[in-house]
Amino acid sequence: MTHLLLDYRPALRDRTGVGEWVHQLAISLLALRSAGDPAAAGLDLTLWSSSWRDRPTPVALRELNGARFVDRRVPVRPLTWAWNRVGWPPIEALTSQRFDIVHSTAPLLLPARSGLRVCTVYDLDFLAHPDRTHGEMRRDFPKLVHAHAARADLVVRHLGVLETPDRGAPPGGPPIGLPCAGPAYHPGLPDPCPRGRQARPATCSSSARSSRAKTSPPCWRLTGSCAERQPSLPRLVLAGTGHPGGGCVGGRGPGPAAQGARRRRRLRVRPASS
Repeated sequence: MTHLLLDYRPALRDRTGVGEWVHQLAISLLALRSAGDPAAAGLDLTLWSSSWRDRPTPVALRELNGARFVDRRVPVRPLTWAWNRVGWPPIEALTSQRFDIVHSTAPLLLPARSGLRVCTVYDLDFLAHPDRTHGEMRRDFPKLVHAHAARADLVVRHLGVLETPDRGAPPGGPPIGLPCAGPAYHPGLPDPCPRGRQARPATCSSSARSSRAKTSPPCWRLTGSCAERQPSLPRLVLAGTGHPGGGCVGGRGPGPAAQGARRRRRLRVRPASS
């Protein structure tokens, strides 16, 4: 039995690209176990959430049936400050359970007395553009990310996290490429999308309300380039307010609601602003 704790806090409300990735990672791990994959047969998945006002939604609870939520009504700011700066309280004290793997879905670790400790680095925008960050991303990430990565047993780095002259070397060891799925924590948990199996298109979302969102221009350029090579690519729809074209690329009118976009099999992106 492998006891895995996954930090679900980024997915609690207005799921950003990070929140959606976390949510889909949990779904993929449960799908492996449900499919009878021998590597995931002994997986015991715990999803950690803590907030004073936000709770897991009924839809998320249904989609993640099979995982155990540990939800604590703890103020976010004091807890993250204590975790990032002091390394206290350990996750075992808050959950009354020990884990084999403690996966932080942020660049900074979750304090744990035992088990493999994992942190996740999605990009280095908080180093290159601190003016676009807020809260712990501005206060703690730039100062502590390298120290936390050095203490981690595993650093999950996405393919886009590369060394650049203005940002310096990314924290941690060699990158673990994550174009569409989750990490292989150890040989017992393989990539949910192995080579040879076509991955389903991902949906990214965010609470962004500004056209200055950091991912907007790259999304437009990437989609235009891909559409030239693959005409069958779903149309890109920018959800949210404040985006050119009423939230729809190509000037085709206002973008549809999120549910409508999914029904029409379009690629929906709500760019992250931080």
